[in-house]
Amino acid sequence: MEIETLHLNDLHNEEHVQFGTDLVALVQANELDKLNIGPAYNLFLAEFENEQAAFKKIVKSAITDDLATADLQRDFTFRGLSDEVNSKLRHFDPNFRAAAKRLKVVFDTYGNLARKAYDKETADITKLISALRESYSTDMETIGITNWVAQLETDNNAFSGLAFSRYSESESKSQIAMKEVRQNVDEAFRKITKRINALVEINGDADHASFILALNLRIEHYNTIMAQRMGRNSKNTPPAPAQV
Repeated sequence: MEIETLHLNDLHNEEHVQFGTDLVALVQANELDKLNIGPAYNLFLAEFENEQAAFKKIVKSAITDDLATADLQRDFTFRGLSDEVNSKLRHFDPNFRAAAKRLKVVFDTYGNLARKAYDKETADITKLISALRESYSTDMETIGITNWVAQLETDNNAFSGLAFSRYSESESKSQIAMKEVRQNVDEAFRKITKRINALVEINGDADHASFILALNLRIEHYNTIMAQRMGRNSKNTPPAPAQV
């Protein structure tokens, strides 16, 4: 019995941090003295704390106060625009009601954009505006929401530009730091697995069997995730041109 192989460098950042969290919890659930990995585990803990700090910086760089404020602004405009369309469904003029009904179909297609994740909301607002201008410009003019759509575009562009500056200036530095600490964590984890596998080979697996089984289950879980991701990526890769 031995610990299975896990290519930690292929994990996404959030997966890598979660695996480290799983490992710490697993060691805490066992007797550290019985596992006989004290020095290696303490080294891992120190490096993993550095990784957690680096990961928090990446997350924080994407959720700053000014980004949140810009998101609230576009949400406010989107909700106001949606309310304008809905109110015209009850207009006394049948032409207004008909135009609003056609526009409502488009809005229903995209749903409540204000509740979506940052990047998804940005992309879907862009698509919504494009769809409205391409096929429903007359209906927008009829019920008087052309200026609302223009304001939504302005707010969305403001958020997108702010997000891009955060990613390019802050996240790039955090990503570099994350890459470095991840390498240290990986090396510390390899020392743990190397020691446990060596102890099992010398003394048998009586002291480590339950730990290894539990750890291997987690390793298999992450290996499955990576295998599925590789499968999706291969399907999305266009075939190479035929050689002549």
